[in-house]
This record gives sequence, C-alpha cells and structure tokens, in this order.
Amino acid sequence: MSITTVRRRRRGARRLVRAGAVGLAVLASSAVGLPSAAGAVTVTIPLAPPEVGVLLYPVENTGPLTVEGEGDPFAAGTPVDVEWTGGVVVQLPAPLDGGAMDVSLKLMPTEDGTPTRIYSTTSAAPDALVVTDLGNGRYGVTLPADDSTGGPFGALSFDNVGSAGPGIEVINPVDYLLEFTGTGVSLVDLAPQILAFAQVPCPMSSMSRCPAIPVDAGAQFGITVPPTSLLRTLGLGTLDDLVLGLDKLDAHGVPVDDETIMLTDDPALVTVSDPYNATVTLPASTPGGSYGLTVVQATGTAGSISITFGELKVTNVPTTAPTPRIVNAGLRSNTGWGEEQVSHTGGGVSPMVGVGGGMVLIAGGGAGLVLRRRPAKD
Repeated sequence: MSITTVRRRRRGARRLVRAGAVGLAVLASSAVGLPSAAGAVTVTIPLAPPEVGVLLYPVENTGPLTVEGEGDPFAAGTPVDVEWTGGVVVQLPAPLDGGAMDVSLKLMPTEDGTPTRIYSTTSAAPDALVVTDLGNGRYGVTLPADDSTGGPFGALSFDNVGSAGPGIEVINPVDYLLEFTGTGVSLVDLAPQILAFAQVPCPMSSMSRCPAIPVDAGAQFGITVPPTSLLRTLGLGTLDDLVLGLDKLDAHGVPVDDETIMLTDDPALVTVSDPYNATVTLPASTPGGSYGLTVVQATGTAGSISITFGELKVTNVPTTAPTPRIVNAGLRSNTGWGEEQVSHTGGGVSPMVGVGGGMVLIAGGGAGLVLRRRPAKD
C-alpha cells in the first residue's frame, strides 16, 4: 500500500520539538523519581521500520535542519546564484534514483512572481530542458539562454524521484529557488537533504494500530538501529543528536493532553553507547498506560533528520509513584508560524516538529503533513 495514498488516521497534536530562538534546552524539568539502582535492559526496540517516507528539501536555499528547530525546509530562503547557459549538478542522496524524474524550470520576474516561461523535460523544443545522468546519483541540468523576457528568478523542481530499493518512498518534489546573475558556463552543485519519517514495528501505511511495546516503570529499555535498517540505508539513524519524547495516549491511541515527557532533557535517563545504540531509563514515576514514543535523530552536519514513531505500554507502576514532571513546557515560536489541529479516525501520535520559522505536523499513521502560517499582526 502506498504511503502517499494511505488514509491518515492519527489526530494532530502539539508535540515534541518547537521552533524559535528558545530551544529544547529551556524546557522545564525537575525530579523524575528514578529508582536507586537501575535494572538490566528488559527490552530493546530496533529502529528498523518496514517503510520510510522521504521528504527532500533544498538545504542550499533554507539552511540545514537541526533537532533544536533551526532551518525551514519549506521556506524559499536565499536564492542560489546561477548563470544563463550555465548549469546545475544535483546530487541525490543514496539510494535515491532520478532515472525517471521530471525536471522543470519556471522563470519569474520576482521570487514569488507568476511564471512567464516554463522549461521541462516533458516539453518539446524550444521549451525542452536537458538533463544528463552523470552517474552515481548525479544529474546535470543545462540552463537556458537569456531570452530577455524570462527571469531573473527561477524555480527548479525535481519530481518523481524514486528509490533503488523497496520500502523507501520519496513523497514530494524538491524545489530550488534560483537567481540568474549573468551569462556564462559555470556549474553549481546542489545536494538536497532528507527529512525522513517512519514507524515501528509496523509500516506507516498500516490501517491498524501498531502493537505497543511493554516496559515496566523504572526499568531500562534499549534503542538500536541495526545495520539492515532502512534508516541506515539512507545514511540516517545515528543517535548522537537524539531527542526522545513520550506522549500519554487514551484507549484509542489519541494524546490526552499537551504535555510531552522529554526523556532526553535529563542526561541521567538516556545513555548513548555508540552511534547506533542507546539505553533509556523509564522513570519509576511514569503513570501506567499507553504512550506514543517519538525518536528524532539528526545525522551529519548538512541537516538530514529522521523521525520514528512507536508506542510503549507502561506496566508494573508503583502505587505511590508521583507524576513525572519532565515535560514540554508549551513553548511557542514568535516567528509567525502556528499549529493546525488535524482530526483523523483511529488513534496514534502526530508530533509537531519545529523547523525554524515553520512547524511540520507529521501524522504517525500516514504521510500527513500540515503547515499553517499565522496572519501577520499589524
């Protein structure tokens, strides 16, 4: 079943990482009721999703994403300077494949103006756009000559990017903003980055709720990214920059309030032993019940991010355990971006991920993606 066509079944919630100058470091925290001596790891959760959805974004326009909420993959950002009759060379992340992609170039008088001329790989001359397969995921695009009417801005779009392996689906085109600054033969290198999302243990296109993983309050559980994981196939999945949150769910799998237990806010709770293995101590004070687990991972310095969803079932809770207080303090960006509540049938978690001036709502049960901009105040 296609990730892009599956019915989104999870309700939107204000969750996890929020945008703006204030980052995760200022989230409220206090005592969490840790046991005096943590026990052995009782269960290990492999981040080996059967499916991964990939959003490509133009890092040269927007800047890299980080787990602190910097960068915005959907902002036009800073144009890339190019030349008429020059070219660009795009490097797709492995194992993505551009053999069947459609490429178009819309010329515009301003950055967000109405296109005055469109070149594409599906158009006949004189509006044909020439794209050459250079091998190893590199594709060269020959830019047109100045016709004295189009430009100087251009929107260069790469659509229908595929994958060389099963289980990975690119669900959006990547659009670059260009600015023509003269005529020449210069080549400009572009390397779009990845915002990936997945679910364990069942696929995101599943029409049923995933089984919850039982963990005792006060116990330890492991997180591992095995060598065969699709995240590692995409060059993602390292745990060095890790954000880990829990959201209490009701009987239908819907978040019950606005508080997220931020486990990575307390270094005593999460130990990363190597780039692909971590041990997490679940506070003994965690109330019993179902929790949505969200794992956000940043890989490298260029800005690729992976977000993986799961569900825990907290059991064997001490009767006198206090309520944990490591929570998302409800921080809100002042950059003009807001959150949109989205209703779906069924249950689950839909974290709101901060991306600088933007908010990305990823529906945990499908390829849901929502952005809403607040009207500017006078």
